Amino acid sequence: MTKMGIITLVHLSSKKLSLDILLLLFIKQKKKEVYMSSLYLKYLKEKKENEDTYYLFKVGNFYIFIDEDAKKISKVVPLKLTNLTSDILKCGFPINALERYLTIFKNLSFKIKIIEEKNINVDKVIKKIKYINIEKTTPIKALNILNEIKGMLNE
Repeated sequence: MTKMGIITLVHLSSKKLSLDILLLLFIKQKKKEVYMSSLYLKYLKEKKENEDTYYLFKVGNFYIFIDEDAKKISKVVPLKLTNLTSDILKCGFPINALERYLTIFKNLSFKIKIIEEKNINVDKVIKKIKYINIEKTTPIKALNILNEIKGMLNE
């Protein structure tokens, strides 16, 4: 956890917010960041294994290409480049258009590998938060709990 995250944690705790609210705020703030980081790491790992393949990630109701794949694909297929994060570009299409785009990619002789999204077990995270006894939780234990939850989000 960054120094800023610890300062935020201590600041919020000093206002006597319950730990479950604090953890829910943390999860909301970090969930997308953690997921996008793991998505990008997965992309880099796949590209290292086979750089000639374009990797198409299923994210929610969309399929997306990221980074260099997005740049290359968007030059030959009319998909708009947008930001996935401040540093990473993406382009994509809704899941109901998959067959149409796979036909286009096949006709262009593009080698495509579809990567399904990893589902985060939100119920497991919420259950963990619900059973925290705020009265007996020290700041150090709170940080340990946050790290456990972060691990659950990265599983």
